[in-house]
Amino acid sequence: MILSYRQLEMALGLYLRIHPDRLGTFRARVKQFQRLQFPSGVNVGRGTKMTYSGEHLFKLATAFELIGLGQPALTASTLVESNWPSIAAGYGIAVRNEFHEWPHDKKSSNILIYLRITLNTLSPLLSNSEDGAESGHVSVEYRRNLIEYLEDDPEREGNSFLLLCASHIMRGVLHACKDARVKDPFDDPEFAEWYKRDGSYGWWMFGEGNQLVNVPDDQHS
Repeated sequence: MILSYRQLEMALGLYLRIHPDRLGTFRARVKQFQRLQFPSGVNVGRGTKMTYSGEHLFKLATAFELIGLGQPALTASTLVESNWPSIAAGYGIAVRNEFHEWPHDKKSSNILIYLRITLNTLSPLLSNSEDGAESGHVSVEYRRNLIEYLEDDPEREGNSFLLLCASHIMRGVLHACKDARVKDPFDDPEFAEWYKRDGSYGWWMFGEGNQLVNVPDDQHS
């Protein structure tokens, strides 16, 4: 996916449903992320015409979602950058689940993919090293798996959790891209391999009840 800055801003604004009277504030937020060198790889200096990718757009959309959940811009951008392989895998699985054929019979089309973000805001106080301060980590889950973890995961003690629906974000961002006149966003090849960004999800079985579904993998299908 290739976007101009105008398309990036339009798609992001449409996805977030920014009110026309608040576009100035919205652009200031985007500039704030740019000053934080986020998303990585796009701060090339003044006067340089820059094109953007789907990765840049989804990183920004995820960071804005985290701001909506009460996280400061620096925390949101750090969470996204440091956990991008897992986050991208979540979006990649959501894309393949909704828009591509699976090795099975497509009964999984109603399965939603979630990003569970585990935080411990006291972590900087639990180590005498700056390297010991974790920014949180992201797990990719579907609904039943998510509930099981929240009920039984030992990490639930002493941690807090943020929850994002990767399926809803993916769908909303791609529809916004279409309205921003990005060419064929639902069939863009950039997302084809995202589910492999985190190796633990390269061949992942999940499902509801007895319905198991495999994330397609060219080496296994």
